[in-house]
Amino acid sequence: MEFSRANYGRKFDLLAQPLRILGVEPAATSQQINDAFHLAEQNRVAPAGAVMFARDALLDPARRLSYELTYPLDCPASEVETFYHALSTTATTDELLQFADQLWPLARANFVAHVASHRPANGSLLYALVESHASIDASEIYAKLKAARTIAQIPAPSWMSLNQCLTDLLDIHAAAAFEGYDTLQDAAEPVLECTTQILAHGERHYTEVLGVLLASYRQIIDPLRTDAAKQIESACGALRQQPSDASLIQELSNAVLNWTSLCRPLLVWNANQGCGEPDFETPIERLRGLFAHLFEDKQYQVAIEVTKITRDVFSAVPTTLDQLSEDARFIADLSLYANVKHLQDVIDEVESEPGPLIAALEKGEFGQTSAEPAKSLWKAFVQAATAARSTPSTDEPWRMARDFAIRLSNKPEAAAAVVAVLAGLILYGEKVSAPPALLDALRGNLSFMRSFMGDEPSTAGSDTHQPDAGKRSRISKLFARMIRGNRQNSLTDPGTRRRKLLVGFVLFASVLGGLAFYFDLDQLRAFWSKLTTGVISQAAFTLDAQTIPPVGTGQHLELDEVRYCHFQQERLRFIKQQVQRPEDARAYNLMIVDYNSRCSDFFYKDEDLKLVLTEVSAKKDLLEAEAKRIVSSWHHADLPPKN
Repeated sequence: MEFSRANYGRKFDLLAQPLRILGVEPAATSQQINDAFHLAEQNRVAPAGAVMFARDALLDPARRLSYELTYPLDCPASEVETFYHALSTTATTDELLQFADQLWPLARANFVAHVASHRPANGSLLYALVESHASIDASEIYAKLKAARTIAQIPAPSWMSLNQCLTDLLDIHAAAAFEGYDTLQDAAEPVLECTTQILAHGERHYTEVLGVLLASYRQIIDPLRTDAAKQIESACGALRQQPSDASLIQELSNAVLNWTSLCRPLLVWNANQGCGEPDFETPIERLRGLFAHLFEDKQYQVAIEVTKITRDVFSAVPTTLDQLSEDARFIADLSLYANVKHLQDVIDEVESEPGPLIAALEKGEFGQTSAEPAKSLWKAFVQAATAARSTPSTDEPWRMARDFAIRLSNKPEAAAAVVAVLAGLILYGEKVSAPPALLDALRGNLSFMRSFMGDEPSTAGSDTHQPDAGKRSRISKLFARMIRGNRQNSLTDPGTRRRKLLVGFVLFASVLGGLAFYFDLDQLRAFWSKLTTGVISQAAFTLDAQTIPPVGTGQHLELDEVRYCHFQQERLRFIKQQVQRPEDARAYNLMIVDYNSRCSDFFYKDEDLKLVLTEVSAKKDLLEAEAKRIVSSWHHADLPPKN
């Protein structure tokens, strides 16, 4: 199609097309065209070259067809001048669209393409272009052309040539639609609006025309898109090396924003069509790779920033189920990390100055209706606990809140506040169906704390909870576990040493915190040493060698130390069966404190554990006898005085 050679620098200009220059209609005969040519030359209606080109194009039946199709062929003759007059006005785009809505499809398509070629096209204008082409009836156009050419005394075009020219006209209109923008970036939003609307329409003819429009759009943005993709790749590589450089995050953000804004219409189209293209997948894979690298490298805060940057990209692309699952896992874990970190920040803040929190909790419950700062702590906990529900086997927010309450119990004036926190956690746990074991633990905490306030009696059944390991690396340890999953820890050779988490007698932190309310921690350990050192020493003559491990977690224990931990676990099991008096319960709890501080978390050799478990089974009677001697010794020892 030769029409574009006849304009004055625009891809599509109806005022510069041959029939308009010469002022003739499609039914004009050869004589009428020549007469109009001479008149146009005399009146200088256009440059001489344009006038001559117009005459030659119209006198050639094959070339003439292209220009007949850009004439308002399906308009009544009485409306043709109104058609051209509308093109020459300074009316708004909305006003021109209202006029175009009154035209027949071919005339409307030409009219809209002309307007888009001369001014920035909004989404409605692009939609009108697609709709017009989708509505063109080739058989009606063919009938009008045959009638006009009969009058002009020239042969009618073939049906095949007509359809080819209509296809070419769509290509020209699609290219012209982007000529009116000041910058190519300005086209992205209107194209996205049009694309979304057409795909929602769902009509096959509409989507076919939209595909042509988007092909033209892709062609014109390719250089910009390629540059943006290279910027993404460069920024991803730099962030891998320097994740703490804030300027690189901003650089990546700018590149992703630029690439996404340009490509989003095409991404939406590809997603709708169920297809993917390497040119679009490569930057996305770079971003996914960066995200995974940061996550594995424990750069969680940077990963969160990258998540924010890439959210729009990932939501717009066709994704496999595996990719979707992996993305969801990363995002869920990061959401948990962010909420857990926020909870820790709030805990640190209120713990640095607990007075206002204690006062707020003394006035009411720990929940949504709490006064500040208790309300902020409650909100942070609920957010973290909600995020944790999407991550299997993660109760870290509950542990953090509970451990905070236990640390708070070290302050004599905080007893009522601690009870309020534990009660609030239990009520919320019952509401959201928290794990039964977790609720039982919290109820044990609450019962134990109330026993010290005189609200209810102490019982041996409220003896265990996990100790407070301090705030040291709590969040980073949580996410290290997420990344490791269920992989075994090893010291040197996989399988030679494994980590042991003894859960049978792990102490509830409420016991430690509650007793610390009355005694100094050093006093507790001294008291336990006084009670048990002699008994354990005597046992060395009847049992294999035992060495009491030092206080700590994550230690690598030798055979004698592993033996002590498992023997002591068995002794404690027998002791618990013999606890009857409140004094016995307190002494038993002290033993649990000491045991947990040494044996709750350690590494061991497989062969050592196998040997020790065999010994435990074979020497139950000896261990039970030791347990009885320990209980008997309590009756001859005084607990340290209350401060």
